[in-house]
Amino acid sequence: MIFLGSTLFQLFFWIWTSILAFLFLPLMFFPYAYMIWASRVWSLGVLGMLRLVCGIKHEVEGWKNIPDEPVLFAFKHQSAWDTIVLPIILPGAVAVLKYELQIIPFYGWYLRKYGTIAIDRGRGVSSLRNMRRKARAFISSGRSLIVFPEGTRVPPGQIGILHPGITALYTDLGIPVIPVALNSGRLWQRRKFFRYPGTITLKFLPPIEPGLKKREFLHQLTNVITEAQTKIDPPKNYF
Repeated sequence: MIFLGSTLFQLFFWIWTSILAFLFLPLMFFPYAYMIWASRVWSLGVLGMLRLVCGIKHEVEGWKNIPDEPVLFAFKHQSAWDTIVLPIILPGAVAVLKYELQIIPFYGWYLRKYGTIAIDRGRGVSSLRNMRRKARAFISSGRSLIVFPEGTRVPPGQIGILHPGITALYTDLGIPVIPVALNSGRLWQRRKFFRYPGTITLKFLPPIEPGLKKREFLHQLTNVITEAQTKIDPPKNYF
């Protein structure tokens, strides 16, 4: 059943994504708010099929920890699911991502229209400078930011190295950081075909207020996420 469900989901994912990629092209000429709506339609379809044929549900905890102001979300990253759910739980938030994603036909076009901050790691300091400039602009317009501090998907039970971008944004923007823990990699593993039934938990943790020194901030961010991970992502549940 797991093989059948995973196969059906994968087929649906590509067909659904391909249809909407062409259907929503006219929205490229409208304000980005229409792209937020389009991304929610796509996400709802993918998550609905994931639940229907793979038995994967999700629950979100810690809504009360999100203030009524732009913030910087620091996400744990384990699975492709983490990005699929974003238009549903954080509509309009701007993700910091790899530059390579923006040059993918259709997908990259929609990312740029939606509003993202691309990081070209090959450009070093100039890329960080560009990131900070765009981040300030988005925050000024009232949009929150989403960062995956580890830079890539990290398997369950592991903690990746936090990249300097999260520290640069924290010190430069002077806004709260909301750590986010999740256990998506337990049911949808990185670069694996099978999707296992169960419930993914995503939890918004209490904010880290601005004003800490860089080392203190990184230490607190790592500890807070690690502690939360051990509660919602225990090793006994790994496949």
